[in-house]
Amino acid sequence: MWKYAEVEAVLSKKQFIVETKHIQNFKNYSQSTKGKLYYVQQSGKSVKCLILKTANTMEDINNPRLRSRRPKINLSSLEEKSDDSDESMDLTTTKRKRKVKVQNEAHAKKITNSDGEDGDSTHDEDDTVEGTIEHEHENNNNDVDHTTEQEDNDHEYDPIIRNEEGTSEDNIFSNTQVSTDSGHEGRNVVDQELQIHAIGGMIDKRNEQNNKLLLEEERQQRLKELKQKQSRQEQLEQDNHQREREQRGRERQEHREREQRERECREHRERREQQERERREQREREHREQQQREHREQQQRDRMEREQERRNRLERDQRNRERPERRNLTDDEEEDVTNPVYIGGNIFIPSLAYTEAFREYRPAKFITIMSHAIWGYKNLALRAVKVMGRNRNKLPLTPAKKVVLEKQYGKFLKKRNLSRDMESVERNRINKYLGRSITSAEKKMKNPE
Repeated sequence: MWKYAEVEAVLSKKQFIVETKHIQNFKNYSQSTKGKLYYVQQSGKSVKCLILKTANTMEDINNPRLRSRRPKINLSSLEEKSDDSDESMDLTTTKRKRKVKVQNEAHAKKITNSDGEDGDSTHDEDDTVEGTIEHEHENNNNDVDHTTEQEDNDHEYDPIIRNEEGTSEDNIFSNTQVSTDSGHEGRNVVDQELQIHAIGGMIDKRNEQNNKLLLEEERQQRLKELKQKQSRQEQLEQDNHQREREQRGRERQEHREREQRERECREHRERREQQERERREQREREHREQQQREHREQQQRDRMEREQERRNRLERDQRNRERPERRNLTDDEEEDVTNPVYIGGNIFIPSLAYTEAFREYRPAKFITIMSHAIWGYKNLALRAVKVMGRNRNKLPLTPAKKVVLEKQYGKFLKKRNLSRDMESVERNRINKYLGRSITSAEKKMKNPE
């Protein structure tokens, strides 16, 4: 059994969804009875409704694809009423009933009076019957016109009207029976036939009008459903367009964000490359400056060495010209040569070595003479300026004697009257000159005189 149903109220034409337990006699609902009208309990009242669709779930009842064809209303079902119905009768229908009843009573009285007055003349009676029938036809036509107008305004009450007409017909027959009891059977039979014919024509006309109204209602309903379907389709298309626009908007936003990230990465990479390039250029510039500085220093050293060699050559030539022959020295002079000289640090060297050292022009020669005099060439050959892997079996130079030698070397440089730069350069070369003096001592050890 179905759980939900979509119904339409007959009077208000409103469609709504209810549970089938609120529909009276729903157990009798089937394909053959789907055109019947049922009473639905709503807000404590029974509303006459037409069942449009049934389903077990709300999703199926709201699914537009599962919508079934609108059922055609069964007119016979309008005459059926539920015992539990509490709908009140419409005021217009009540007035119509009263009017029909009054007309029937007036018609019956008129027939009775006319039969009493004209009982002796058959021709007059026929005229009276014809006038009565015409008057009745006029009244019935007026009633039909009034009923037709009411049906145009509210066609939902057709079943009740038919019941009323049935009541009116019974009244007419009853009145006709009264006239028959008065002694006019022949005329009343004709009257009844005419009345039945007129009422049948009215009923046929009314049925035809009802059929037209039902067809028009069905057409309007189909148009309404078509419009609703079109509106739902348009709404679906709008929703699809809206989703597509939102999707395109999201894609554009993601594309912009991706481009922004790529641009930031590219800018970061360019900045990093620029920084690397600047650091590389800075290193290259510093390297070039260092090379240029070293080149200038090397040129300056070469120039100083050439100048020193030139001076040494001049001094050597001068010393060779001025040096007296040793073999012509007197005994006093020989004593002066061998007399020791104190140079500091409790160190004494022969005066001849001291004199020769300070007469030398070259700093390397001065260091060689002084180191041989201070350490002795045999002891000096066993020492090294700096003990390393190649000369790890040698001893380092005595620090105290080296300090004395450096002081004497400073005196020698001042005596030479060198510039401050040249003096600094020569002081830095003392270890180099000591290495040469050690090499000279080693050669003397190998080739003693």
